[in-house]
Amino acid sequence: MLDLDPSTVERPYFDNVMRTFYVESALLAALRRFPEAFKTFERAHSYFESDPPIPSTEKEGTAWPHVLHRNQGLLYYFLGDLSSAIDHYLKALRKTPAEDLDFRVAYHLDVGLLHQRTQDYRSARHYYARAERLFRQSKLRPDAHPSLWGEILSSRSDFLLEKTLNTEFERAPLERARDLARRARTVSDPHTKEHAEASMTLSETLGYLGHFGRAYQLNEEARQYAQANDATRLHAFSLLKLGVLHIQTHRWTQADRTLNRALRQAEDLGDLDSQRRILRALGRLHEQQKGWSQAESYYRQGVAVIEKYRES
Repeated sequence: MLDLDPSTVERPYFDNVMRTFYVESALLAALRRFPEAFKTFERAHSYFESDPPIPSTEKEGTAWPHVLHRNQGLLYYFLGDLSSAIDHYLKALRKTPAEDLDFRVAYHLDVGLLHQRTQDYRSARHYYARAERLFRQSKLRPDAHPSLWGEILSSRSDFLLEKTLNTEFERAPLERARDLARRARTVSDPHTKEHAEASMTLSETLGYLGHFGRAYQLNEEARQYAQANDATRLHAFSLLKLGVLHIQTHRWTQADRTLNRALRQAEDLGDLDSQRRILRALGRLHEQQKGWSQAESYYRQGVAVIEKYRES
């Protein structure tokens, strides 16, 4: 009889089963069968943690735990449950091996973004700073990992822009946000989602700094990418930014039409973050035209969306 160590026996079906859970949860989410999708995530976690019929080394070093928590967190984010989204992204971060630096940096950025969406700027700054520090202190390099480095730059730019607009409007932070967005756009590959997002952020900063021609051009590039690639969330967001540009150039009718179109798309998507930004822009639009009652109504709707985010 052979003396085999059962801990060294491979379980070749293990990865296939986990992949089946992964695909099934994604399909259920795409079909908007959300309760079933969440049950599939739980089945996947239970299967992974269960004692296998045959001990296996295949579990060791696998990415499935953090990948599943990431996808589960993303689904909660799309549904507006930010507290659950943060919880699962933090679980993804904890379950990511120390040597998987690119994943760890990305998850820090994700958690920072989620805190930014609730306007918890202190926590957002903390996670963004940790992401950049981890990148710089590791063996990761901007030239070898341009996409991840671009995400760091874009996150910093978008955070600085939003924080500046929500607190005291100052030119110097806007110029820093512009420079970060420009760098992010430079390192990202053209015809990618990252490039389009960096273009939108750069467009917005240029608009606030008075460079409207270039701002409109960059926004059009982002909208063309979103339409060509059926990126509906990105398209709704690009319409918001176009509406803001119309406000900055006093094109009131175009601004109202564009922002309401963006709001309808965001509502269809259930995108609470875009909704609260669009409602804030609509409030500002009517405030600048001295439509005080309409402005107040939009601002109140925006506050309600923020509270819904924070209570989620």
